[in-house]
Amino acid sequence: MFELFVSEWERMWARKKTVVTLVLFAAVSVLAAMWLSRFGVGFVNAGTEVRLDAWNFPAFLLKETSFVLMLVAAPMLFVDALAGERVQGAYRMVLLRPHGRGALLLAKWVALAVWVAMLLAVVLAVGVIAGQTWLGDGGALTERAAAASAAGLASFGDVLAYYGVFYLIAVAAMGLCTLICLLVPSTVLAYAGLVGSYVGMLYVSEHLRFFLLGGEAVFQVLSGNGAGVFAMALGSVMVLSFGASWVMWKKRELC
Repeated sequence: MFELFVSEWERMWARKKTVVTLVLFAAVSVLAAMWLSRFGVGFVNAGTEVRLDAWNFPAFLLKETSFVLMLVAAPMLFVDALAGERVQGAYRMVLLRPHGRGALLLAKWVALAVWVAMLLAVVLAVGVIAGQTWLGDGGALTERAAAASAAGLASFGDVLAYYGVFYLIAVAAMGLCTLICLLVPSTVLAYAGLVGSYVGMLYVSEHLRFFLLGGEAVFQVLSGNGAGVFAMALGSVMVLSFGASWVMWKKRELC
């Protein structure tokens, strides 16, 4: 299993697309941090704004960059690793090794999950450095209390929880992308299908909006509003997408 993970990881970084995506995403994060710090306020939702400071800045930076992460940085690598290799016939060589299909899929999921963690780590690092450099400590305690009430960010631990919940959303997107990649015959259609599924879920239920509006949804969860419904919706997507993908991966022709 570890050898398969290393192989997947090396193949992923052998593609120029991976390095370029990481560099560009880091640049987007820096630009977003400059823009946020200039105005000094972050929006929890369309009607609620919070004064930014060094301790809450990383969470609001992730909210601002989440659209790029969920629509570009993460899906590009998901589709490339899951559909691209299938289209190119790369699975023929990989499956010649003495490893089962299930182990190969698990290795891919672990490698892609680490990739998502790297993207979030980039945003967190930029957010912490920019917050400490350009913003103050949050001012009066009354302002901090208001921010904690609106956004659910009472401490830096809550900021880490914000990143953790968003990470689960991105992992759920990986499961959804796996299923779509097994259903459609090309990388372009797989990417379009993933984005289309994000949009479609907005119309199915407001509780499934977290793929496109993840930053706002996580703020709502941390403030104690609808956490149970969110967990049920996210858990259902993960169980169904990963479960169906596992069954299809084991039975369908991959080469």
